[in-house]
Amino acid sequence: MLDSHIASSTPAMQMTHGKHDPLAVPGHRYLVAREGLFVEVARPWVHAILEVATSQVPLPFGSARPLARIKLLCGQIPSDLMTAFVDQARRALPNECGAWIVWHADRRAFDLIKLAATSATADNLAYERPVLEQGWSLVMDVHSHGRAPAFFSRTADHDDKQAGEVKLAGVLGRVDGVPEWRFRLAACGLLKELSP
Repeated sequence: MLDSHIASSTPAMQMTHGKHDPLAVPGHRYLVAREGLFVEVARPWVHAILEVATSQVPLPFGSARPLARIKLLCGQIPSDLMTAFVDQARRALPNECGAWIVWHADRRAFDLIKLAATSATADNLAYERPVLEQGWSLVMDVHSHGRAPAFFSRTADHDDKQAGEVKLAGVLGRVDGVPEWRFRLAACGLLKELSP
């Protein structure tokens, strides 16, 4: 029964030597390819194929490496939302703060949701996860580090590896001066650093 559930909820497929049909519905699947194991994720705002593990020998399947990419279906996150979060972080100094950037595919609209902190200090943040209305998807989970540099902590690593979650993660540091950013994609436990 467990194997049946896993096969239907998280399938694995062998890459063909012909055309690859992208995952057309929200979800994820594993791709066994010539180069090794890949994960393909689809959400209303993103489609990505990411390498999970490299095989030590070429496998007899089609190639996935040329398809490996991250495509933001929602387009670029508006700079005014990023600026609004910098302003929020400056108001929260010396403490950390957080927000979600969300996307509504039908409306083609972004929004910034300030997170309700259950505790916030200069080096720690705990918050309640918002419950999104139908049609909205989490795109980016962003938090500040106050006066400290931007980096992903062990707590952030743990949070970003939640099973099945797909999101961009952002950290804003040096809020009291020239802000610095770090970004990554969190996809089903895999963390991929992105350039700012």
